[in-house]
Amino acid sequence: MTSAALPLLKRRGLAIDAASTERWITALPAIRQLEGVRSAALAGDMLTIEYDPRRTGLARIEAWAEAHGLRLRSGALRRLQRALWKFTERNEQENAAHPAGGACCNRPPPGSA
Repeated sequence: MTSAALPLLKRRGLAIDAASTERWITALPAIRQLEGVRSAALAGDMLTIEYDPRRTGLARIEAWAEAHGLRLRSGALRRLQRALWKFTERNEQENAAHPAGGACCNRPPPGSA
C-alpha cells in the first residue's frame, strides 16, 4: 500500500444539542455508513467522529445531520470551532490539489528568471 492510499483521518469532538440526544443515538449506524466516515461514537453530549477529509468533510457531515433533524450545539464558541475546522479542511484539500513543483515563497517558479 502506498502512502497516497493511506487514509488521512481527522477526529472531531462535536457537542450535540441535549434535546436531540435520542435521535443521535438512533442515527449512529447511519452516520457510520457515510462515505469516508471511519467511526462515530456518542458519549453523553459529545459525538466523536473520525473521517477521511479527502472523501467527506465536516460541512457534509453537518449538512447530513441537519437534513435528518439532528442538531449540534449552537453556541458561538462551538460554531467558531467548527468554522475553523472546515476552513482548515478546505485549505488542506486545495493544497493537495496543487502540484508539488509549484512556486514557493523562497523559490521562484521555473522560467521566471
